[in-house]
Amino acid sequence: MAQINIIVAICEKYGVGKNNSLPWHLSKEIQHFKKMTTSVSDPNKINAVIMGRNTWNSIPVKFRPLSGRLNIIVSSTMPQVNEEDVIVISNWREAIEMVKHPLSEKFIETFWICGGAKLYKDVIESGLWNRLYVTWIMKEFDCDVFFSFPDKNTLKLVEDDRIPSDIQVEKDVENQNHSYCNQSCPPVDDDHHTQA
Repeated sequence: MAQINIIVAICEKYGVGKNNSLPWHLSKEIQHFKKMTTSVSDPNKINAVIMGRNTWNSIPVKFRPLSGRLNIIVSSTMPQVNEEDVIVISNWREAIEMVKHPLSEKFIETFWICGGAKLYKDVIESGLWNRLYVTWIMKEFDCDVFFSFPDKNTLKLVEDDRIPSDIQVEKDVENQNHSYCNQSCPPVDDDHHTQA
């Protein structure tokens, strides 16, 4: 089965969004997101990004769909989008079936869960995820949606050669990237991480 990773930027008090958009504008964080969700170890595969409807709508039209990735939108009310590399599914269970499908293993290296808050919660509660990549934004922003952080007893901090280990600073905002493995999920082959 292909790997399922969660990627999220979280400010102090676990805020992730405000009015269906990011409350911060950090271009380096966007570049980090793109790097993580597009990089593959097998050149014959691509990655998929799975997001809710509000997350999809928050992406500027000129950047939709996210290039170089299969875009999967989870929504029970959204019609299919007439775009290449875009699929609309009804719920997280359908996403699981897609991940388990033999064709997915053939063509998709990693499924990246990238929001919003309800989808994050559904995925975390399912336990069917391998890695959690967090950008900790060391500042409090005004948010109206929050990240349901997993039970820390199920997490193990791991190193990943794709993320910087030191504190990053942009627009006077400090942030630091961490990656965690889900100890309750069976291990997968991963060329990028080692245990910390």
